[in-house]
Amino acid sequence: MTGRELIAALAVSRPNVAITVERTHYPDGVWDGDDPLDFDRFICYGHEVTAMTIRNGQIVTGSAYMGGSWYEPGDTSDCAPEISGYLHQMVEEAIEELDKALAERSA
Repeated sequence: MTGRELIAALAVSRPNVAITVERTHYPDGVWDGDDPLDFDRFICYGHEVTAMTIRNGQIVTGSAYMGGSWYEPGDTSDCAPEISGYLHQMVEEAIEELDKALAERSA
């Protein structure tokens, strides 16, 4: 199951949970991989997946972060739909963090 498919499934199984995916430019990003990149052509971004709901009138969230994703300037591919294959894992992590926060509020 892809990350987008997981988000669609969660819309059915947990309709009170909203999932957002955001991409933020990291102007000070440093390439630490083995493959050389043409830094004139690529820009570093970070991604955040957030799962949120409302409990007792307050927004409760869980998030997962990943930095160091590199894209060509002008790439508007919907925040890189699968975040290089990590979207599914990031959605699961955000849901786990949300569930933990909800449990703490219930205790």
